[in-house]
Parts: sequence; structure tokens; C-alpha cells
Amino acid sequence: MNFNIQVKEWNDEIIFLRKIIPGGADKSYGIHVARLAGLPKKVLDRAHEVLFNLEQSGLMR
Repeated sequence: MNFNIQVKEWNDEIIFLRKIIPGGADKSYGIHVARLAGLPKKVLDRAHEVLFNLEQSGLMR
């Protein structure tokens, strides 16, 4: 069985609600977490670009 941590999105930010819930995540928060970890803006911008291209190509669900 899969579990994930419940989050709330607010103004392009995520708030970790510190609650484990059953089921898979409905989306990835990797770019948000990368920003929280302090990765350079250039890396985050490129990640957004790659994600956008994947979503447009239909390779992301």
C-alpha cells in the first residue's frame, strides 16, 4: 500500500500538514522541495521548463 504526506497549496507554496495518508501522491512537489532546499534559481527555472515540456507532450499524467 502507498502512503503520502498531506500538503496544502497556497500562493505557489506548499504547506506540509504533517499527516500521513493512504494512497499515492496526486502530483510531484519536487520543484517546491528543491526551492526549500536552496537550489539555485537557474536550476529551478530549468526544472519548470522541463516539467512544462513534459506536460505539453502528454508524457506526464
